[in-house]
Amino acid sequence: MRFLPTLTLAAAVACLCAADAGAQSGRVKRRPPGAGRGGGSSAGGDERSPGAGDAVKPAREEDYSRVFTGREVTQKARITRRPPPDYPRAARRNNVTGAVLLRIILRADGRVDDRVEVVKSLPEGVTEEAIKAAKRIEFVPAEKGGHKVSVYALVEYNFNIY
Repeated sequence: MRFLPTLTLAAAVACLCAADAGAQSGRVKRRPPGAGRGGGSSAGGDERSPGAGDAVKPAREEDYSRVFTGREVTQKARITRRPPPDYPRAARRNNVTGAVLLRIILRADGRVDDRVEVVKSLPEGVTEEAIKAAKRIEFVPAEKGGHKVSVYALVEYNFNIY
C-alpha cells in the first residue's frame, strides 16, 4: 500500500496566508493581471502582441582574432607533420622517462605561437626539447564561420628508453 502526503484544509489555508503575506512584504514578486509569460492576448486587452515593439538585438559580432577552444570551432585544426623531439643525452643517461604535456596555440596563419604552457614536465632538458619539437609542428588551421582562427591544443610527447 502506498501512502501519499495529504494536506488538511487548515494547512492549505496557512500556506496560502503565508504566500499572501510574503507577497505583501515584497519578498514574492507577483505579475500584474494580463502579464503572463507567453505574451499572448488576455481578457484585459493587452496592447502588446508577441514580438511587437520588442527591440531585436543585433547578432553579436564574432571576434575571430581571439584564441578559440576546440569545441568552439566548426573545423578543427589538422596536424600534418609532428616532428619527434630529441632525447637529451643526460636524460637518457639518467633514465628519465615519461610524458611531457604542453598546451600550445595553433595560430590562424599556420604557425605555432611562441607562448607554450607546460602542463606536465620532465627534468634534464626533456621539457625544453619537447617545446622545440612542438614549435616545428605543421598543421592546417582551424576554421569558424569560414574564417581561419587560432585554437588551443594539447600536445603530449612520450620519452621512453628501449
